[in-house]
Amino acid sequence: MQTLTPASLREFAGRKALERVGVDVSPEFGAALFPRPREKVVTGGWQAGKSVEGAAEIYIDLPLIDPDRDYRYWVIVPTYRAPHKEIDYLLQWCQAMGIVSSHHFPDGSSCRIALFGGRVVVETKTAEDPEGIAGEPCDGVLVVEAGQMPETIRTQAQGRIVTRRGWITYTGTLEDDEAKPRYAWYGTLAERWRDHITHEQGAYELPTWANRTVFPGGRQDPEITRQELIFDEHSFSRRYGGRAKGVRWAVYTQLQAPNARAKYLKPIPAGHDNWVWGLGVGGEDYGSEHGHPSALSALSMNDLGELWVRECHKLQTSDTKRLEEQRLALSHLYRIPRVRWGFDPMLRAHADYVGAEAVDAAAGARMRRAGGVIARLNGLPGMLGPGLFFDINGHGVTDGYDEMTRVHLAKKLMPNRGEVFEYVRIADDVTATIENAVEVADGRQPLPIGNTVKLVGASKAITPARVS
Repeated sequence: MQTLTPASLREFAGRKALERVGVDVSPEFGAALFPRPREKVVTGGWQAGKSVEGAAEIYIDLPLIDPDRDYRYWVIVPTYRAPHKEIDYLLQWCQAMGIVSSHHFPDGSSCRIALFGGRVVVETKTAEDPEGIAGEPCDGVLVVEAGQMPETIRTQAQGRIVTRRGWITYTGTLEDDEAKPRYAWYGTLAERWRDHITHEQGAYELPTWANRTVFPGGRQDPEITRQELIFDEHSFSRRYGGRAKGVRWAVYTQLQAPNARAKYLKPIPAGHDNWVWGLGVGGEDYGSEHGHPSALSALSMNDLGELWVRECHKLQTSDTKRLEEQRLALSHLYRIPRVRWGFDPMLRAHADYVGAEAVDAAAGARMRRAGGVIARLNGLPGMLGPGLFFDINGHGVTDGYDEMTRVHLAKKLMPNRGEVFEYVRIADDVTATIENAVEVADGRQPLPIGNTVKLVGASKAITPARVS
């Protein structure tokens, strides 16, 4: 007799339970539903059946519950004013199975279903009330339309599952993170986890054609193939395939390539940590208290000529004293001379005061700086150094890397010029600091000829050459 593993038992019991209430489990639907890492992202295409899948995440737990203890599940929604289809489906299915003890569905407030005499409780909570998402341990948390919520919702949900070793599933469509960078975390997690599924985390796609009720032909359904002809590949894959694949017209396409994270964002390997004193560089971008944040980044160069991003910081301030304190701390830690800092053009006077230099503010200068970063990422022959990398263990570096993957161009129609592409200045604060620093390293601020600098952790010394 074959012994079922916990995963196969979950799928076997889940399929049977869904069949009894008339849910068609297509292959694509099952591939998103049945895996159960502690944290799961399910990115859905338009009309893919996301609400059914979300409700099923809780429903297929029910056949396997322990009769000797109580269970609690939460469904977190963006607002109580929005439809709550997931808990509607749960109520419908559980009533069909005769396991509903009571239910309360008030307008504009939390809904509640009690099952099995009250041993299992399912409630809705709203992201509009962060304080309400606290206090009670949960066995499972379903976050609906996660792409419409800030990333703090993830932190709050984590606090609910820790006591009972529960799970979290984030579902929803991929919002336009080019216009709403605050919510880009959802798509970023989906990209990061899709190819690195573990017991702790995983990301799965629920394409539109998973919904066989509406699209009986699956991937080859005539309506699906029609939409594929209408939309470009990026839009179709995102809107109908439910695939998170970065922004359209990315500036740094290298960071969206397969396995890019493993190539560029990693621990510093042995033998690549002989840092050259005096060749470190920094970048600073000026912000404000209420607008975009100020940012600073510190980069080190090793004896192989590689630049490594070591730390990235964001400060919600325009106080140049606070920025200077952070800059001096990074300068001391990474041996960055003051002349090796690239300042925001808005800080030209401050740069002059401390003996540094502001980067160019002329038209097209930002794209030229981006070109320098691209050259570094490509490791082009003839440049100073073979590459640009990101220390995954450095403060704020992973967030900075993720930001760079989303920096993009926008196509605009200009009088007498036709269609042109422009660098979009949205959520690019850390990116600007790295661009400024790379310009210092490779382009506009050469080191004084003849200065000898020593390698940290090495006995040899080198004389830096002028960078043309």
